[in-house]
Amino acid sequence: MAFWRRKRGKYIDLADYEVEEPEVAEAERAVYVVELGDPDQLRKVKELIEREYVVVFDLTPMMENEFGIKKIASELAEAAKDYGGDAAFIDPGRIIMYVPRGMRIRRQRIRLAAE
Repeated sequence: MAFWRRKRGKYIDLADYEVEEPEVAEAERAVYVVELGDPDQLRKVKELIEREYVVVFDLTPMMENEFGIKKIASELAEAAKDYGGDAAFIDPGRIIMYVPRGMRIRRQRIRLAAE
């Protein structure tokens, strides 16, 4: 649930409000978020990579499986090489992002100063 702080110090729960979804034209590209609990599940989403989608892999369910995480990272690096894309850890050990041909993931983080 998302909460926003009001100026008066009270919180409102956004889940209590109905929001109408705006009509959006079908996009040519999409970003998918895939939660993986096992390295063998990567085969099920191979089509997303082949169709050149941006895919964010959430490996949180595999946090205790270091070998499995390394296997997925290796397979995504190989897919990036085969399809001309790029793959990188966004949050080491937890989140990997894959982008298709024509896109690259910058390894340097932009750190914003606190206001």
